[in-house]
Amino acid sequence: MSDNVYTKPSITTKDSSRCPVTAMGESFNPFTDPYISNPYDFYAQARSNEPVFYSPEIDHWVISNFSDVRAILRDSDTYSSRMAQSPIKPWPQEAVAMLNAENFNLVANLSNNDPPSHSQVRSFLKDAFTPKRIKWLEPYVRTIVSNSIDSFIHKKETDLVADMLYETPAQILLTFLGIPQDDIEKVKVWSAGRALLTWGKLSDEEIIAQMPDFIDYLRYCYDLVDTLEKNLENNSDDYTSEL
Repeated sequence: MSDNVYTKPSITTKDSSRCPVTAMGESFNPFTDPYISNPYDFYAQARSNEPVFYSPEIDHWVISNFSDVRAILRDSDTYSSRMAQSPIKPWPQEAVAMLNAENFNLVANLSNNDPPSHSQVRSFLKDAFTPKRIKWLEPYVRTIVSNSIDSFIHKKETDLVADMLYETPAQILLTFLGIPQDDIEKVKVWSAGRALLTWGKLSDEEIIAQMPDFIDYLRYCYDLVDTLEKNLENNSDDYTSEL
């Protein structure tokens, strides 16, 4: 494969009908089985046979080789991250209007941001993410993990992913962000819906039905920041308060 294979393509999304669709591209469907149950076989084939291919299913190019992905992510002059949070399936106008009516003034942050703004945001975020500043989280992690183990330790056999490793990281992350324990389950449901709106394949009707929950989620995030900011005198240790 030549060195210039990853130069900026001249074909845009509007010209996607001209993109070459290969067998690998035709078979790629990240929304159904067998990919959902086990994507690793597909990516092993892609890395061996066609590490770069166009997928008509998602109207994007797919890169499966680690070194190529790393090279692309480091080349911000050629490739932009601005679409990282853009829905794979564009929202219908009714859904867009519902969100715009709230005037959230959403701006690019980290994953969907390019330098120099990305560099500034990243520098700011990492200042509150040092071992010393997150040491407060350790007893919470021990409690969450211990409680999880207690829930299945009586079993003769257990599936660690299903019984522990699926739930525990989310609980730790949300505690780290300052989400009150009583709100964690609600936020997890909202987060799943938000992921579907961005990376799922929903019908227009399903997208519109998801929007009220997504709006409630955004309102909650804004309100949480306001609440934490008003209570800084209580010396909150969570990451959001530290920021």
